[in-house]
This record gives sequence, C-alpha cells and structure tokens, in this order.
Amino acid sequence: MGRQLQELDQMKAKFLANISHELRTPLTSIREGPQLLLDQIPGPVTPEQRQTLEILLDSSQRLKPTHRQFTGPLKNGSQYDDL
Repeated sequence: MGRQLQELDQMKAKFLANISHELRTPLTSIREGPQLLLDQIPGPVTPEQRQTLEILLDSSQRLKPTHRQFTGPLKNGSQYDDL
C-alpha cells in the first residue's frame, strides 16, 4: 500500500507540473504582449491604448499569485517557481 501511495503522489506531482506548464505558457504571453506594446517596441501607442494595455497588464499580474497558489504543492525548490 505504501508503494501505491508513493506512485499516486508521483502521478499527482507530474499532473500538477503539466498543468503548471500549460498555464504558465499562455499567461507569460498574455503578460509580455501588453508590456512590449507599452514599451512601444512595435511603435507608438495612443493614451487610450496605453490605458487598455495597463489594465491588461495589471489583470495578468493578478493571475500570478493564483497560479503559484494552485501549483504550491510543487514548490520545494523546484523548477516551477517562476511564472
């Protein structure tokens, strides 16, 4: 029974690692896209566009702690610390 529990724990860790990755990848894009536009990398933005981009960036930043809370069981000095 101890071996089965260990296997289940490993399966859970693998599942959470996969979920973490699947969430982290699009969240990073959602966060970085508005930042690139705010930095005016592709060109100037209007004040109205800037306001919308700041809202998007703020909203994406608020998802970061939620993601970390969800993937908390993975954090024991592991590779899943950053979003």
